[in-house]
Amino acid sequence: MLSMSKTVILSLVILWLHLFPQLASAQKPEYKITIHLEGINDTVCYLAFYMGDKIYVKDTANVYNGAMVFYSDTSVLKPGMYIVAGQASNKYMEFLVNKNSRFALFTKKEDIAGAMKVKNSPENQKFYAYIAYLQKQQEILTPFRKILESGAADSDSVARAKEQIKIINQQVEAHRKTLLNENEGTLFAAVIKATQPPEIPEIPPLPDGKPDSIGKWNAYRQHYWDNFDLADERLLRTLEFHKKIEHWFNHLVYQHPDSIAAAIDVVIEKAKPAEETYKYLIWYLTLKYERSTIMGYDAVFVHMAKTYYKSGTDTWSNPTVVKNIIDRAAILEPLLIGKKAPELLLWDTAMQIKSLYNTKARYTIVYFWDSDCGHCKKEIPLLKAFYSKYKEQYNLEVFGVYADTSFTAMKKYIRNNALNWINVNGYYSASGDFHDLYDIYSTPVMYLLDEEKTILAKRVLTHDIQMLIERREAKQAGEENKDTL
Repeated sequence: MLSMSKTVILSLVILWLHLFPQLASAQKPEYKITIHLEGINDTVCYLAFYMGDKIYVKDTANVYNGAMVFYSDTSVLKPGMYIVAGQASNKYMEFLVNKNSRFALFTKKEDIAGAMKVKNSPENQKFYAYIAYLQKQQEILTPFRKILESGAADSDSVARAKEQIKIINQQVEAHRKTLLNENEGTLFAAVIKATQPPEIPEIPPLPDGKPDSIGKWNAYRQHYWDNFDLADERLLRTLEFHKKIEHWFNHLVYQHPDSIAAAIDVVIEKAKPAEETYKYLIWYLTLKYERSTIMGYDAVFVHMAKTYYKSGTDTWSNPTVVKNIIDRAAILEPLLIGKKAPELLLWDTAMQIKSLYNTKARYTIVYFWDSDCGHCKKEIPLLKAFYSKYKEQYNLEVFGVYADTSFTAMKKYIRNNALNWINVNGYYSASGDFHDLYDIYSTPVMYLLDEEKTILAKRVLTHDIQMLIERREAKQAGEENKDTL
């Protein structure tokens, strides 16, 4: 039996061999990151990194009493922010990898920043010193914030609290600017700068003395990217990257397909010097708007397909994927809002050809349905009630396209439910496959057309159509009244 001292020595030898595997080889490791995280119980930890809105695992290490080594002779760590995660996918800590990928970090689970000791990584030393500094300032601010949150009646104490908060915030800002100036060009400085909102110039008030909120918003939008360099590829592998991109496109770009497409081109051009960021943004924004459920945003996807795939810009993706994107855009482009709807020449229940374009109405609802479709059975009574109530008022017609081959089932359902609008069968066509023409892969689907058969809305149901028509009617009535005045 081993004595206690021999057991400890043996454990230390095993740990030593694990922590320094490169001694068995003369080859210098591409990366070797030693972590000692006191207070964790994991037997395995993961080295991971940010990539847009995802986190990917790069390496795995066994853990001995909180000690672990992530090591490779062949694989490199690209610059960015990395994560140490536990077995429960819990994130323990983050650190920076820039030009140097051989260093050691020693800390405690309960106080990551405060207890941090860094070896051979000045950037991480500064990074954690900055985090510890911010945490200390937050502790100092807490009692003053509590005074404000308490709604204290003592105006003097409230005034003092506000003044102290202002002083501390100014000190923090001055400290941050000093760090940025002293560490320009480092990943540490780029990350800290990227988390800061832009400095907005003073916006004068409106003539009536009120704040110019629109002017402030425009200034914020104009300076939004000042602190975030899209040409710095290192920032792609940070938590801030995805937040910055999403906030820009979801909240600061005018939510119209043309405006979004123009903003995409500007952002991608800014990122062009950073090859990996450039490729990532093209792919990510293509998927973002291809998957969007907001009506009309498929126009953005079509723009992406034509500008970056059909043009031959994307030479790095799988050719099959590129072809699928181009083909998908080719189906969607004729169906964009504002385009003339494709003509449909289909047989009705009397085996007579009915033309969509010969359907004379101010509004035409093209309705694709199936008698076996559960959602269709719920929607048809709603559409029928709307059609009966507003047919005359809005000069409305329904062009109902049955999405199955069976005339028997179609006629039976029409007869049993008294559907007295135009009824045709999609499979008996002189105008081509309705699936491709209207991108029909499920039912029910409705398109709303105007008197010129221009697409006003698509993939909406009865409630939305009523709202859209009422809104259009009110808008046109307002414009007519304005012209009269």
